[in-house]
Amino acid sequence: MTVWATPEEYALRAGVGLTDSSRPQISALLEDAEAVIRAHLPPAYEPPAPVARAILIKVARRSKINPGGRTSKTVGSTAESYDDRGGLFVTEDEVRALTAGLTRPSTAYTVGVADPGMRQVGGAPWPGPR
Repeated sequence: MTVWATPEEYALRAGVGLTDSSRPQISALLEDAEAVIRAHLPPAYEPPAPVARAILIKVARRSKINPGGRTSKTVGSTAESYDDRGGLFVTEDEVRALTAGLTRPSTAYTVGVADPGMRQVGGAPWPGPR
């Protein structure tokens, strides 16, 4: 798996300091966030690097700020509310941005396969076209 963002890129874009003690946690968080994002993408698809980096950092930061997905927290007389549900998740808009370059077929179709030159299928004579 490629890593779409480094801990240094995360720190720069999230506006946080990067220390020797925080680097392993941020690396792990980026790996986890990328795995969650990739679960929403087609196999072997690589989104555009700048888009992947931006969304990866957004998903990771959302999880770091609010890992438990709280909506609010009160400690004594101080209350804090969160406008985001937190945790590791990817929104539909984020998936759309990541897959914007993919072309999708607009309709389903069936392809019939036949080889008239082949006279036997599985040991039995081929009945030929009807």
